[in-house]
This record gives sequence, C-alpha cells and structure tokens, in this order.
Amino acid sequence: MTYGTTPAVLKRLLKRNNKYKMTKKEHNQQQIFQEGLQFLAQQAEYSKILWAEALGAFSPLVAKPSEKTTSAEELKRSQKSDSSPAIPEVDQSPSPDINQRKVLRPIPCPEPDPSWRYRAPEAEPTIPVPGEIEDPFPQYTSMDSFRAAICNCQKCPLSRTRTNFVYGMGDPQASLVLIGESPGADEDAQGFPFVGRAGQLLDKILAAVDLKRDNDVYIANILKCHPPENRNPRANEVEHCEPYLIKQLQLIKPKLIVSLGRIAAQILLRTTDSLAKMRGRILDYHGVPFLVTFHPAALLRNPQWKRPTWEDVQKMKDLLIELKSTDPS
Repeated sequence: MTYGTTPAVLKRLLKRNNKYKMTKKEHNQQQIFQEGLQFLAQQAEYSKILWAEALGAFSPLVAKPSEKTTSAEELKRSQKSDSSPAIPEVDQSPSPDINQRKVLRPIPCPEPDPSWRYRAPEAEPTIPVPGEIEDPFPQYTSMDSFRAAICNCQKCPLSRTRTNFVYGMGDPQASLVLIGESPGADEDAQGFPFVGRAGQLLDKILAAVDLKRDNDVYIANILKCHPPENRNPRANEVEHCEPYLIKQLQLIKPKLIVSLGRIAAQILLRTTDSLAKMRGRILDYHGVPFLVTFHPAALLRNPQWKRPTWEDVQKMKDLLIELKSTDPS
C-alpha cells in the first residue's frame, strides 16, 4: 500500500494499532511525524516562555516543554492555541503593589519668580549646531533646579486642566532616554510619567533586558500636562513644551533616545513618516542615535504587536551596549 505525506495520512499512521504490521516506509513516515510534532511543541513552548519573561509574567503561564509529544490529540490542542501567547492582562484597578516607586507623591513645586509672565522662564533663542542638542535655558545646570523653575508653567491652556505637572522620572545621568508624547490620566494624578497600566508593562519589558527606570534610564514626555481625553498634542502646546524636553536632554546627555510611539517620533524628528517606516532604523536626533518602537498602551490594545516590540527592545539593548562600549564616559 502506498501513502502520501499529508497530515491526514500521517494521523492515520499515528493511530494505527500496534497489531497491524507496518511496512518500513510507513514506519519511517510515522517516526518523521512524531519528531516533527516534538519539534513544533518545543518551539511553541519556547516562544511562550520568551514572551512571558519579556513581559514580566514569571508566573507559570505555560508548562515546561515536554520531552515527548506524539499523540494526535496533542497536535490538535497545539493547533488551537496561539504559538505566541497574548500579553498578560494588567489589572485596571489600583492595587497595593502598583508602581512601587521611591517617591509616590507629587514633588512640591516652589513659588515661581514673580517677574515671569506665565509663571515659568521663557526659552532663549538658540543657534542650531549640527550634532549637538541646543540649550534653550542655559541658566539652569541641574535637573532639579530646572524642574523647580518650570513646574508652575501656565503657557498653554493645559495648565488650567492639569492635576500635576509631569516633569520626568529616572536617572538624571542616564544613557537611555524613553520619550512619549504626553502624560495620561494616571500620570496626571500621580505626577510621574508612565505609572498606569502602560507604565507597568513598560517596566516589565525593560526588566526583560535588565533595565530599570531609575538605573541608567530616564523617562519623559514631550508635553508635561495631560491633554483632555488623551488626545494628540496640539501645535501650540508642543511649541511651549518641547523646549523643556530639549533642556532635559541637554542636561542628561543620553547615548540613545527611544521614542515610544509614532506621535512622539514625528514631533521630535519633524517628519510625517509612518511608524512602520521609522521602526527598525537607527535615526538621528541632534547627533544622538534615535530609535522608534510601539507605545506600551498600543500593545495593550493590539497584542499582535508584541513580537515586533520585542525585536525593537532587543535591538535597543544591543545598540546601547555598543554605544557604551565605544564611549564609556
């Protein structure tokens, strides 16, 4: 009897009772099929473990890879399950262990200089120098003094609706700076960037490549106030707020900048390119290498983007190691 190599035939071979004697060809086909099943199962389990670690889901979401997977029922179960598990759900309600930061309460903001019309200093005109981040506020030489100067800002209407001014968070001498477009509602309530569900996910992704927001990483947004209903930043808001971020970058002097999402990248790079076109490329921001990846909030809405995000994060870590090795200062 002659058989093909289709899955249906292979399943029949697998189910054949031992009392029937198989030909040598049938026996070889069955062995190949069993080895194939074992390989696919191991690959699927490896993918699950990889993503569980990348997203900080260290609870046993999946079982350890089995050494032998040969039954047709196991094949059917593996076909029904996704080989790349969905991003673990992050609880939307506050919990005692959410965002365990060194500082949980908003930092008090001192009274501004009474001579400032909008309760914050005005940016000074700068002359762009290729390969250098300009300094629109040269009178400030530390992150703390600069925050104290601008945290009362009332240059745009967002100051009238905000709860807290969201300056930034992390290592003031970081090699890596992550930038989003604007704070969300959770950030507005607490006064720190990326502290909601997206922030939890971001922390887990960073931990997967041995990074923390308070150790060689700084996180900030272009806007320092929460736009109503999480709408995109408006031109007049960017005009007033972007110089603050530029000053932060000038003080930090990072080796690598990563934009979290399309909006932030388009604003900073003055481009209309799509996220797909910007991802995977090493771009330039005033002489600093610049990468673009998905915003963590987008991953919560679109779990299918988890794999390209993991690729971006791995590239980010490799590039950061390379940059630090060539310039250890």
